Amino acid sequence: MPRERLTPGTVIGGDYQVVEVIDEDGVSRTYQAIHRTQPKHYKIKVLFADICSHNRWLRFQNEARSIVKLEHPAIVKLVSFGIYEHKLPYVVMDYYEGTTLSSKLERDGHLTVEDAIDAVMQAGQALAFAHEHASMAHRDIKPAKMIWSNQKSWLGDRFSIKMTDFGLCQLFGNTDHEAIEMHAEILGSVNYMSPEQLLGDPVNEKTDIYSLGCTFYELLCGHKAFAGDGVVATAQAHLDDNRRPLHAEELTFAMEREGHEREFLKKSLEVLIASMTSYFSKNRPDSMAAICKAIRTLQKKHIHARR
Repeated sequence: MPRERLTPGTVIGGDYQVVEVIDEDGVSRTYQAIHRTQPKHYKIKVLFADICSHNRWLRFQNEARSIVKLEHPAIVKLVSFGIYEHKLPYVVMDYYEGTTLSSKLERDGHLTVEDAIDAVMQAGQALAFAHEHASMAHRDIKPAKMIWSNQKSWLGDRFSIKMTDFGLCQLFGNTDHEAIEMHAEILGSVNYMSPEQLLGDPVNEKTDIYSLGCTFYELLCGHKAFAGDGVVATAQAHLDDNRRPLHAEELTFAMEREGHEREFLKKSLEVLIASMTSYFSKNRPDSMAAICKAIRTLQKKHIHARR
């Protein structure tokens, strides 16, 4: 059965007029929209009616009240949410010019070590803020949820990263086994899902640490930390704690470095990523803030000092 497609000019929530479709996946269609009375563009993600159940929508609404309050320079702000014509759940977010890191990886292969460290630092700061100020885990961190812009960042980096879709995986539910399978297969998240997510166990902020570690690895070398032949095999790689090691020859540096410094950075990154992607959540760093502290030390000694 064809899924309903909103036409240009459709008004959602009384204020937002659809301009065009900008993305689509297995659970939603995303539109660019313009405010009817203000010269500002927004992104509206409309969930397919057969994907988001009533109970899941109710669960999401409870968390969305906290998400709306999240104000951070590295978080795409959730502005509003509702149900269009009593059947299509939607969320309205600020529109942000840029490209997803997944698209950038498809084009460039991977980032330099320096850019990967800076990107993860920005994302980590955003997640630490959400964890500490809203007690909220993202639950679906991956390159496709991180937007890269060539604008200078709030931290002074030459590019900026924004985290998007906070809390939206609640709409697909990741507390029952059936929803876990859908989340892994349809949304392409299995390469980044923590063991506790795959097992259907309760999750918290430590799940974000694991997923960011998987993302960090991919930004550095261009391939997945955990991978198998299909969804089931990839999930099993996580459950078997079978992460690919980080090899020095896979890393690209933006500036000339002595061999001993390259090796030191490789080992430091390997230790950090290994801790972030530990099978048992209790063995991961205590908080996202602790990860940011470790990254800041690397930046101060080996990156910012060289610029």
